[in-house]
Amino acid sequence: MTNKKITILLATYKGAEYIAEQLDSLLNQTYSNWELIIHDDGSPDETLDIISAYAKTDNRVKILLDTNKHLGACQNFSHLMSANIEGDYVMFCDQDDIWESDKIEKSLNAILSLELTHGINEPLMVYGTYRMINQEGGILYLDSPDYSVKPNLRLLLSQNYIYGCTMIINRRLLTLSSSIPNTAENHDYWICLVALMNNAHIGYIIEPMILYRQHSNNVSGSYTNASFLNRIKRILNDSEVVSIKSRLKMFRSLNERFEGESSHKKLLSSYIENVSKGGWAALLFCVKNGISRRGKLQSILFYFNLWRTPKSIELL
Repeated sequence: MTNKKITILLATYKGAEYIAEQLDSLLNQTYSNWELIIHDDGSPDETLDIISAYAKTDNRVKILLDTNKHLGACQNFSHLMSANIEGDYVMFCDQDDIWESDKIEKSLNAILSLELTHGINEPLMVYGTYRMINQEGGILYLDSPDYSVKPNLRLLLSQNYIYGCTMIINRRLLTLSSSIPNTAENHDYWICLVALMNNAHIGYIIEPMILYRQHSNNVSGSYTNASFLNRIKRILNDSEVVSIKSRLKMFRSLNERFEGESSHKKLLSSYIENVSKGGWAALLFCVKNGISRRGKLQSILFYFNLWRTPKSIELL
């Protein structure tokens, strides 16, 4: 195992407050054969100074310096995915989390197990879950989210529950996923969709391997945002409707990227056709084809917002 090299991709922007803790957690990994490639998106704070200091003391830390700035998080990761990557496998890193010391070792073992069964030329991905910490780094004594439900297109058409910061992928899936379109909601959602469209072999690690920091800048991933009350509140605004319609653009890009007549392709094309109509056509298609979210409440909210999409189409 020790001859396998891991490439870690880290997209930064205004990360000065937490980036050192994350970098220290990478330096303290039990598995040491890795390279870290960082691209900063034009941070106005001390982020670049901090990562430059680490790069001077450890040659595994590499900074991608160029004029590409203000790309946004998704395109920043896409830019990194096209860099000169030396690793046999690729992991993705968020600037404000903390990795458990054996994260790389466990992730590598898991994907090697998949590779042993399915071969090196097949697209492979392993993902997992996390423990949550507060803004100051204190443990939030909450159950780690259970993301063990095997991803399938019927789930992924309604929501993504696989976080890039828990992923490891092989070179084959990296090649298939690279050059993320501007229509993609984020890099991990796109990679998951590409994996499914290409019948990737996917594994799950049940033990949390990162400390996922909760603060005001990651509202979409905040545990408070997932509360019952906040889910109900989202019925009363148009953000969910806008997300459904906006994701159609990503799904169209996915549909155009991959040819063929597979069952995934047929479902994707039919989803685009029917959900583009909004209203009852969108709702009935998803109910009939079992397209839902994880959990009854989330599915009800999803169906309700499918039904009312025409009312907010002008927002797009």
